[in-house]
Amino acid sequence: AWLALAGGMSYVWFVRGELARARMDWTAADAAYRTSRDWDAGNWQPYLAAGHVRSAQAVWYRDPDRAAEQAGKQRLAAEAVGFYRRAGELNSADLAVLQGLARAHNAMGDPEGALEYLRRAVAYQPRHVFYREQLGIQLRHLGRDAEALEVFRKNVADGVASEVSRLSVRTLERKLARSVAAGAAPP
Repeated sequence: AWLALAGGMSYVWFVRGELARARMDWTAADAAYRTSRDWDAGNWQPYLAAGHVRSAQAVWYRDPDRAAEQAGKQRLAAEAVGFYRRAGELNSADLAVLQGLARAHNAMGDPEGALEYLRRAVAYQPRHVFYREQLGIQLRHLGRDAEALEVFRKNVADGVASEVSRLSVRTLERKLARSVAAGAAPP
């Protein structure tokens, strides 16, 4: 009976946190997720959601002092990584953990680390269009247009493409063709 009560109360507080997060009331969301974890430390959902909050805070953190801003972003992203890792320990099959880790690594200024998490997500679920397209988008952000083009082309060929892949194929083909025409090596 106690386990059922604890699990139910954990879920109720998790939902309260999700409602607060939807309102972007991150203080209330944090408090609700903490209470959810207190009720059931084995519930992975409040860890994942807390990681989402910290990751968003890291992306949007601003400070007039550039060094302080970078330090704040790093701190918040590191906290996000901690929450995501705990969520992954409790539920290793949730690909949102890998996506969150990629987002946190991007916020920390580590796009190559983010790329590795996206590659892991695609390897784990190779037909999931969202993760495949996120991989292509990450490659584009890294300036690896030829690799990104291959990812998007494969999405189209495999029949899992959304409009993101189809538009990216056309855009990247034109960009790479212009590079070749200008005599530059394609990125």
